[in-house]
Amino acid sequence: MVYYKLKFFFAIITAYIFQSCNVTSVYSPKSENVIEKRQNYPIEIERFRYFDLFTMQGIEPCDNDSCIIVTEKGDSIKIETNYPKKYSLTLCNKGNYWYSHAEFDMNKDRYRLGKSESWPRRYDRFILTDTILDYEQVFYNDEIFKTLYIKTKETYKALDLTGGYKVDNDPQEILSKILKILHSSNQKTFRSVLNIKRKNSEMEYIGEKYGNVYSGSFPELQVWGGAYGLGL
Repeated sequence: MVYYKLKFFFAIITAYIFQSCNVTSVYSPKSENVIEKRQNYPIEIERFRYFDLFTMQGIEPCDNDSCIIVTEKGDSIKIETNYPKKYSLTLCNKGNYWYSHAEFDMNKDRYRLGKSESWPRRYDRFILTDTILDYEQVFYNDEIFKTLYIKTKETYKALDLTGGYKVDNDPQEILSKILKILHSSNQKTFRSVLNIKRKNSEMEYIGEKYGNVYSGSFPELQVWGGAYGLGL
């Protein structure tokens, strides 16, 4: 079993020099068989029923077409599955945390989108000890809306940040900004909060958004914490 337990030291993290590791994460409806591609990797591949991003740990060894495929190569790990839909995530080991970058719908013309359409967006993800931080930038007309998602196994929180017109591109600067926000003594008003309860392969949640309470469940999740933002 692959087990990657991380320690996060706040005192030194902002001084850490980022290594070179180009990584992306993609959701795709295509039915391409990921398992057939495993021969492209010259190293051993491990397969699990579930993968927990909060602990970077594979759970329940698996040996069928619905398995999570975990490939370690150099300073990166790739997580792939076809079930219940195609999912691929590559994470780069930065020493004290894992990092990934993803972009969605960036080819859309953000000046011609309706408010009900999916807007171009990008994410920078930092996985610390039992915590996932997703830094979201959404593009609409000339504006950039920014949100920080703070996720643990028990709670997902969305914090709206000051937007503007400048894109944040440097992961080290983004992480420094996040740490400054988290350490600030200023009162934080979260737009949304989800309380998560894991029950076997399902996740149940009770959420609050703008004062309104709602609840629901997500069945058969294979990559826990895999979706960006408030997605489970």
